[in-house]
Amino acid sequence: MNSLIKNKTHRRIPFGVVVIISLVVIVNLSSVARSGNFLLANILDNSSTDVESVSDKQAIVVQTEKILPETVNQCISVSAVAEPFEKVEVFPEMNGKVFAFYRSEGDYVNKGQILAKLETDQSLLTNFENAKTNLKIAKESQENTEKLQKQLKKDAEGTPSEKSARKSARLAVDAAEGQIKVARGQVNYIQSQLDKYLIKAPASGFISRINLDKGDLAVMTTPIAVISNSQKIKIEAALTEFDIGKISVGQEAEINLAAYPGEKFTGEVYYVGSAADSISKKFPVKIQLANKDGKIKAGMIADVKIITAKQENVLTVPKAAVFIENGVEKIYVVGNDSRIKIVAIKTESLGGKLKVTEGLVENDKVVINGNYKLENGEKVTVKN
Repeated sequence: MNSLIKNKTHRRIPFGVVVIISLVVIVNLSSVARSGNFLLANILDNSSTDVESVSDKQAIVVQTEKILPETVNQCISVSAVAEPFEKVEVFPEMNGKVFAFYRSEGDYVNKGQILAKLETDQSLLTNFENAKTNLKIAKESQENTEKLQKQLKKDAEGTPSEKSARKSARLAVDAAEGQIKVARGQVNYIQSQLDKYLIKAPASGFISRINLDKGDLAVMTTPIAVISNSQKIKIEAALTEFDIGKISVGQEAEINLAAYPGEKFTGEVYYVGSAADSISKKFPVKIQLANKDGKIKAGMIADVKIITAKQENVLTVPKAAVFIENGVEKIYVVGNDSRIKIVAIKTESLGGKLKVTEGLVENDKVVINGNYKLENGEKVTVKN
């Protein structure tokens, strides 16, 4: 009996222990679960924060351009060479050796200014001195004759010979004046011959070339020098039959010179050819522009844009900013929240740009750099 009781007691003890242990395990597991949930929540929260910060850090950097109304020119472009508006060749009036040059290449001269002198015929110089002497004598003779005849007329006043004295005096004075005219004519003639030995500038401008040296023989059929009027520049271009119909006299031209990058010069069309060149089959067009400071030199390469039409208050976008999707022109626009919006637009080519006819409004910010596989709503960082 006692042994039976002991056995039952032994059976009850392990069962109680099992129950207690089970309760402890359940409590611990619950605690662990709560702790695990808390840790998991923390991990998820931290993960979410990290993902957001990474997303911000990895936001695509783009450049934008604000769309504003502008004036767009339609142009025809051509390259040409700047030349003086006027070139004048200087010819001697007679043959002879060059005695001296009084100006050099690059000098500015006024019309009529002496450039050079030929060796003068000595006999002509002698005749000129003699003619001047004869003129001087004739003038002195005239003065003496006038004085004498004046006295004779005075002496004859009131006498029967007064009338005859006046007539004689008049004839004597006329004869003296005739001698002066002859002598002066001889001086002027020889002076004109001497002037031919002087080579003068037929126009104002810069001496662009001198063809002879001192001692060389100058002949009447060969220019001794060239004077260029660089106060005004001309540019001669040649256009095809497809472009010449758009050109007319008076149109404005924008000119860029390689020598002055970033600086624009303005010219005007003053000549449009009516016939094409027989070899090139192109039509000549001439443009003029002022050059008062002499900044533009002959021979400079010019890029010319002849403005054929103007459109004002036009919205344009760079060609590189537009992409085609399913046959539709689209563009990326950045909103005030720095997020991308894909906008469908319609454009037409205008003066090397794309004129927007539909889809954009003034002050829209379009992506011009970094526009590669962006998505609607994607956040970007704008750095202009």
